[in-house]
Amino acid sequence: YSPLDFLHTEPRRSVVLTIDDGYQSVHGIAFPVLREFGFPATVFIYSDYIGRGGLTWKQMKEMEDSGLITFQAHSKTHDDLTVRETEETLKEYRKRLTREVEVPAKVLAKRMSDPVVGYAYPFGAVNRQVVDALDKHGFKLAATVKRGSNPFFAHPLLLRRTMVYRKDDLARSASALKTFEPMPDP
Repeated sequence: YSPLDFLHTEPRRSVVLTIDDGYQSVHGIAFPVLREFGFPATVFIYSDYIGRGGLTWKQMKEMEDSGLITFQAHSKTHDDLTVRETEETLKEYRKRLTREVEVPAKVLAKRMSDPVVGYAYPFGAVNRQVVDALDKHGFKLAATVKRGSNPFFAHPLLLRRTMVYRKDDLARSASALKTFEPMPDP
C-alpha cells in the first residue's frame, strides 16, 4: 500500500484514510479499529513529535509491519509554512521551508520501509513557495484540509481532504465524497 495508490486505483472511486500529527491515539485507538476491518491508512507525522509525546519508532514499525499503515511527512515542526516570520528574510524563509520539507522525509526514510512521497501541509495551509519546495524535493502528492473530493485531474500537490469530526453524521461525511453530480436526463 502506498499513498500514491489512490491516484491509479481502479475502480475510479476510492476513499483514502489519513491521520495527521502522530498522536498516541493513532496506535491505541485508530490502529486496532483499522486492523480489525482491514482498512489501510496513511499517517502524516511531523518528525519533531516522534518519541517526544507522539508515536514512538517501535509503535510506528509495528503499524507499518501490519501492511495497513504507511507514514508520510507532515513537516519537521508543525509550523504554518505559509507564514514568514517578522524578521525573517526571504532567503531565511526559503531555507526554513527546505528544512521543513527535507528533514521529515530523511528521518522517515531512514527508519521506515515505505518510500516518503507524500506530504500533508500543517493546518492545511499552502502557498506557492511551499508547493515549489515540495515539487523541488520530489514529493508526488500533498494534502490540504480543504473540504471536498479530488477529480482525476486534481493537482497532486493540492489534494483536498475532508476532516471528519465527532459531530459529523454519515450523510455529511458522505456528501464530501461526491466529486460530480450526474446530469439529469433532458
